[in-house]
Amino acid sequence: MSDNLFEKAQKAVEDFLHVDARNVKPDEFGRLQAKANIGIKVMHDEKVEMRESRNQALRAISMAFTDPKVREEYIRQTSPKLLPALEKKTA
Repeated sequence: MSDNLFEKAQKAVEDFLHVDARNVKPDEFGRLQAKANIGIKVMHDEKVEMRESRNQALRAISMAFTDPKVREEYIRQTSPKLLPALEKKTA
């Protein structure tokens, strides 16, 4: 998904959240709400896609390396952002 589409989705949701429902025409409010709903769906799909690709990469690494220590070191060296919660253990 392009960054431009994701930014547009975020902007649509933000615009809807900032609109004052009392000072806008019902048709305009409905249009903004529909646009925000689409934006929410786009943002959700992007997050799900990122999660799935990360899980696929981890699954492939798990199949390639059976030793957990070797697997952890491989992930640290090749994809440090793949596991952001994984911090270097201090001895």
